[in-house]
Amino acid sequence: MTGSDIEHFSNIQLFYFKNKLQAYKMGQINLSKRGSTVEKNEGTIDRTIRVLAGVGILSMAFIGPETAWGYIGIVPIVTGLVGFCPLYKVLGISTCSINNK
Repeated sequence: MTGSDIEHFSNIQLFYFKNKLQAYKMGQINLSKRGSTVEKNEGTIDRTIRVLAGVGILSMAFIGPETAWGYIGIVPIVTGLVGFCPLYKVLGISTCSINNK
């Protein structure tokens, strides 16, 4: 890597962080206490049901039919643990109470 390559890379990084800072100042990016930029859109009951259903579906990969389709259970487990569902975002749905956002 040459000196000009390093300088070019530094300029790209500087441009990226300036744009992120500007977006934050304009309110386009929400930073929660943990530094996450993802807004939760699942309530506690919804998250609990997702995790339990996900564990049940995932168990099909190891118990019962032992089919690879059971690995789909990872999706509701992850969305339940994270508290964000991309499909809810697309459809404009939120089961999260105002206090949990």
